[in-house]
Amino acid sequence: AKRPSVWAIGQMQVCSCVLPQLEAKNSLRADGERPGMDESEDDVIDDVLDVITAFYGVTLRDVLSSRRSARVHTARCIGIYLAHNAGLDSHQIGQRFGGRDHTIIEAVCRNVTDNASTDLHQKRLLRELDAKRREATARRHRITSHWLQ
Repeated sequence: AKRPSVWAIGQMQVCSCVLPQLEAKNSLRADGERPGMDESEDDVIDDVLDVITAFYGVTLRDVLSSRRSARVHTARCIGIYLAHNAGLDSHQIGQRFGGRDHTIIEAVCRNVTDNASTDLHQKRLLRELDAKRREATARRHRITSHWLQ
């Protein structure tokens, strides 16, 4: 059985498998894998979700919902961009971000990229959050490889 992933980001600990509806959405196949995603892609999205929920102070439930408050919407858009920037497919990202259509994912990525090209603060923020996501992913791989030894 897979262990729940809990990663410390700054002073906060974020658990990426706390919501019952996520367990149903991410149910495991008989071979122990999630349908449609390989483990490393799933880990990247977990890390993106952990980073943005900690940074923006929103819940995972809110990010995956259809809520449109400014803070939740911004966190969701930045998370989608970070996952896309990590090389993941729009269909996979949409599946994990509340079942959104791949065309929505692509439009969000275009908007974030356009905004970052004119807003230096947002460009800097995207770099910082991407660095945190990469750090969390590297930490996850170090811990995972330690478990396998």
